[in-house]
Amino acid sequence: KTYYVRAYATNNAGTAYGDEISFVTSPFGVGVRYMGGYIAYILKEGDRGYVSGEYHGLIAAEDDLGVIPWAPDKDAVYVETGATGSGLFTGLANSLLIVKTYGASSAIDYAAKICLNYTVQEAGVIYDNWYLPSALELTKIYINRDKIPNLILDNTYYYQSSTQVSREQSCLNGCYSMAFALRFSTGLFKPTFSNRKYGVRAVHTF
Repeated sequence: KTYYVRAYATNNAGTAYGDEISFVTSPFGVGVRYMGGYIAYILKEGDRGYVSGEYHGLIAAEDDLGVIPWAPDKDAVYVETGATGSGLFTGLANSLLIVKTYGASSAIDYAAKICLNYTVQEAGVIYDNWYLPSALELTKIYINRDKIPNLILDNTYYYQSSTQVSREQSCLNGCYSMAFALRFSTGLFKPTFSNRKYGVRAVHTF
Protein backbone atom coordinates (compact mmCIF):
# COMPACT_ATOMS: atom_id res chain seq x y z
CA LYS A 1 0.00 0.00 0.00
CA THR A 2 1.30 3.45 -0.92
CA TYR A 3 1.10 6.39 1.48
CA TYR A 4 1.67 10.06 0.66
CA VAL A 5 3.00 12.55 3.21
CA ARG A 6 3.48 16.31 3.04
CA ALA A 7 4.85 18.40 5.91
CA TYR A 8 3.58 21.87 6.66
CA ALA A 9 4.18 24.71 9.11
CA THR A 10 1.82 27.50 10.14
CA ASN A 11 2.75 30.86 11.71
CA ASN A 12 1.64 34.49 11.55
CA ALA A 13 2.81 34.73 7.98
CA GLY A 14 0.60 31.86 6.87
CA THR A 15 1.13 28.19 6.03
CA ALA A 16 4.07 26.78 4.10
CA TYR A 17 4.15 23.26 2.63
CA GLY A 18 7.08 20.97 2.05
CA ASP A 19 7.55 18.53 -0.80
CA GLU A 20 5.21 15.57 -1.04
CA ILE A 21 6.89 12.25 -0.39
CA SER A 22 5.53 8.73 -0.66
CA PHE A 23 6.42 5.36 0.80
CA VAL A 24 5.18 1.84 0.29
CA THR A 25 4.48 -0.61 3.09
CA SER A 26 4.89 -4.33 2.52
CA PRO A 27 1.93 -6.66 3.05
CA PHE A 28 4.43 -9.35 4.01
CA GLY A 29 5.57 -10.05 7.53
CA VAL A 30 6.29 -13.11 9.63
CA GLY A 31 3.08 -14.35 11.21
CA VAL A 32 0.83 -12.85 8.52
CA ARG A 33 -1.88 -15.10 7.10
CA TYR A 34 -0.99 -15.84 3.47
CA MET A 35 -1.50 -18.54 0.84
CA GLY A 36 -3.23 -21.03 3.09
CA GLY A 37 -0.98 -20.71 6.11
CA TYR A 38 1.23 -18.24 7.95
CA ILE A 39 4.44 -16.64 6.76
CA ALA A 40 7.17 -18.36 8.74
CA TYR A 41 10.26 -16.86 7.15
CA ILE A 42 11.13 -14.18 4.57
CA LEU A 43 14.34 -14.55 2.62
CA LYS A 44 17.19 -12.21 3.44
CA GLU A 45 20.23 -11.16 1.45
CA GLY A 46 22.60 -14.10 1.32
CA ASP A 47 19.82 -16.70 1.43
CA ARG A 48 19.42 -19.11 -1.45
CA GLY A 49 16.72 -17.73 -3.76
CA TYR A 50 16.89 -14.16 -2.45
CA VAL A 51 16.05 -11.49 -5.05
CA SER A 52 16.42 -7.84 -4.12
CA GLY A 53 13.08 -6.04 -4.14
CA GLU A 54 11.06 -9.25 -4.10
CA TYR A 55 9.45 -11.17 -1.25
CA HIS A 56 9.94 -14.93 -1.04
CA GLY A 57 10.09 -17.37 1.81
CA LEU A 58 8.26 -20.09 3.71
CA ILE A 59 4.61 -20.59 4.62
CA ALA A 60 3.84 -22.86 7.59
CA ALA A 61 0.53 -24.68 7.85
CA GLU A 62 -1.87 -23.40 10.47
CA ASP A 63 -1.85 -26.65 12.45
CA ASP A 64 0.19 -29.79 12.91
CA LEU A 65 -0.84 -32.68 10.68
CA GLY A 66 -0.50 -35.16 13.51
CA VAL A 67 2.08 -37.19 15.39
CA ILE A 68 3.40 -39.53 12.75
CA PRO A 69 6.50 -41.63 11.96
CA TRP A 70 9.11 -40.45 9.47
CA ALA A 71 8.88 -43.71 7.55
CA PRO A 72 6.40 -46.62 7.38
CA ASP A 73 9.06 -49.21 8.30
CA LYS A 74 8.14 -50.47 11.77
CA ASP A 75 11.65 -51.88 12.37
CA ALA A 76 13.55 -48.74 11.24
CA VAL A 77 15.93 -50.80 9.11
CA TYR A 78 18.28 -48.45 7.28
CA VAL A 79 17.05 -47.50 3.81
CA GLU A 80 18.92 -45.06 1.59
CA THR A 81 16.42 -42.42 0.47
CA GLY A 82 18.81 -39.70 -0.66
CA ALA A 83 16.81 -37.20 1.42
CA THR A 84 19.85 -35.60 3.03
CA GLY A 85 19.24 -31.99 1.96
CA SER A 86 19.31 -29.72 5.00
CA GLY A 87 19.19 -26.17 3.59
CA LEU A 88 16.47 -23.78 2.50
CA PHE A 89 14.22 -25.11 -0.26
CA THR A 90 15.57 -28.67 -0.01
CA GLY A 91 12.59 -30.03 1.91
CA LEU A 92 10.47 -30.58 -1.19
CA ALA A 93 13.14 -32.65 -2.92
CA ASN A 94 13.66 -34.60 0.31
CA SER A 95 9.93 -35.26 0.62
CA LEU A 96 9.64 -36.49 -2.97
CA LEU A 97 12.63 -38.81 -2.49
CA ILE A 98 11.16 -40.24 0.71
CA VAL A 99 7.82 -40.98 -0.94
CA LYS A 100 9.57 -42.39 -4.01
CA THR A 101 11.43 -44.76 -1.69
CA TYR A 102 8.55 -45.89 0.53
CA GLY A 103 5.66 -45.46 -1.88
CA ALA A 104 2.67 -43.16 -2.01
CA SER A 105 0.28 -46.08 -1.54
CA SER A 106 1.72 -47.28 1.77
CA ALA A 107 -1.03 -48.34 4.17
CA ILE A 108 0.85 -46.58 6.96
CA ASP A 109 0.80 -42.78 6.98
CA TYR A 110 4.22 -41.18 7.29
CA ALA A 111 5.40 -37.59 7.51
CA ALA A 112 6.50 -36.78 3.95
CA LYS A 113 3.50 -38.55 2.45
CA ILE A 114 0.88 -36.67 4.44
CA CYS A 115 2.60 -33.34 3.81
CA LEU A 116 2.66 -33.88 0.05
CA ASN A 117 -1.01 -34.90 0.15
CA TYR A 118 -2.08 -31.93 2.28
CA THR A 119 -4.27 -29.27 0.66
CA VAL A 120 -5.83 -26.02 1.85
CA GLN A 121 -8.58 -24.12 0.05
CA GLU A 122 -8.77 -20.43 0.83
CA ALA A 123 -10.79 -17.76 -1.00
CA GLY A 124 -11.40 -20.19 -3.84
CA VAL A 125 -7.70 -21.02 -4.28
CA ILE A 126 -6.35 -24.51 -3.59
CA TYR A 127 -2.84 -24.71 -2.12
CA ASP A 128 -1.48 -28.20 -2.67
CA ASN A 129 2.29 -27.68 -2.84
CA TRP A 130 3.09 -28.54 0.79
CA TYR A 131 6.01 -30.66 1.91
CA LEU A 132 7.94 -31.77 5.02
CA PRO A 133 10.50 -29.07 5.89
CA SER A 134 14.23 -29.68 5.84
CA ALA A 135 16.29 -29.20 8.99
CA LEU A 136 17.07 -25.54 8.21
CA GLU A 137 13.51 -24.78 7.14
CA LEU A 138 12.29 -26.24 10.43
CA THR A 139 14.85 -24.07 12.23
CA LYS A 140 13.38 -20.96 10.59
CA ILE A 141 9.96 -21.91 11.95
CA TYR A 142 11.50 -22.41 15.39
CA ILE A 143 13.17 -18.98 15.31
CA ASN A 144 9.79 -17.35 14.60
CA ARG A 145 7.76 -19.72 16.78
CA ASP A 146 6.15 -16.89 18.76
CA LYS A 147 4.47 -15.56 15.60
CA ILE A 148 3.20 -18.84 14.19
CA PRO A 149 0.00 -20.27 15.70
CA ASN A 150 -0.58 -23.64 17.31
CA LEU A 151 3.02 -24.81 17.61
CA ILE A 152 3.60 -27.17 20.52
CA LEU A 153 6.47 -26.05 22.73
CA ASP A 154 6.21 -28.81 25.31
CA ASN A 155 9.56 -30.11 26.54
CA THR A 156 8.81 -33.64 25.28
CA TYR A 157 7.48 -32.66 21.84
CA TYR A 158 9.62 -32.87 18.71
CA TYR A 159 8.93 -31.90 15.10
CA GLN A 160 10.04 -34.08 12.19
CA SER A 161 12.32 -32.71 9.50
CA SER A 162 12.69 -34.31 6.08
CA THR A 163 16.48 -34.52 6.50
CA GLN A 164 17.67 -38.09 6.86
CA VAL A 165 20.72 -38.86 8.98
CA SER A 166 23.66 -40.02 6.85
CA ARG A 167 24.48 -43.70 6.50
CA GLU A 168 27.78 -43.17 8.34
CA GLN A 169 26.08 -41.73 11.40
CA SER A 170 23.12 -44.11 11.27
CA CYS A 171 25.39 -47.14 11.22
CA LEU A 172 27.58 -46.22 14.19
CA ASN A 173 25.56 -48.54 16.45
CA GLY A 174 23.79 -50.84 14.05
CA CYS A 175 22.30 -49.64 10.79
CA TYR A 176 18.98 -48.00 11.61
CA SER A 177 17.12 -45.47 9.54
CA MET A 178 17.17 -42.12 11.32
CA ALA A 179 16.12 -38.52 10.67
CA PHE A 180 16.60 -35.21 12.44
CA ALA A 181 13.83 -33.95 14.73
CA LEU A 182 13.73 -30.57 16.48
CA ARG A 183 12.47 -29.90 20.01
CA PHE A 184 10.86 -26.48 19.96
CA SER A 185 11.23 -25.95 23.70
CA THR A 186 15.03 -25.88 23.33
CA GLY A 187 15.82 -25.45 19.62
CA LEU A 188 17.98 -28.57 19.67
CA PHE A 189 17.98 -31.31 17.04
CA LYS A 190 18.41 -34.98 17.71
CA PRO A 191 18.67 -37.98 15.37
CA THR A 192 15.57 -40.12 15.85
CA PHE A 193 14.61 -43.57 14.64
CA SER A 194 12.41 -43.31 11.55
CA ASN A 195 9.64 -45.42 13.10
CA ARG A 196 9.21 -43.06 16.06
CA LYS A 197 6.21 -40.75 16.00
CA TYR A 198 6.76 -37.00 16.24
CA GLY A 199 4.92 -33.83 15.30
CA VAL A 200 4.55 -32.83 11.66
CA ARG A 201 4.07 -29.26 10.38
CA ALA A 202 3.89 -28.86 6.60
CA VAL A 203 5.36 -25.91 4.69
CA HIS A 204 5.40 -24.49 1.20
CA THR A 205 7.22 -21.63 -0.50
CA PHE A 206 6.10 -18.31 -1.90
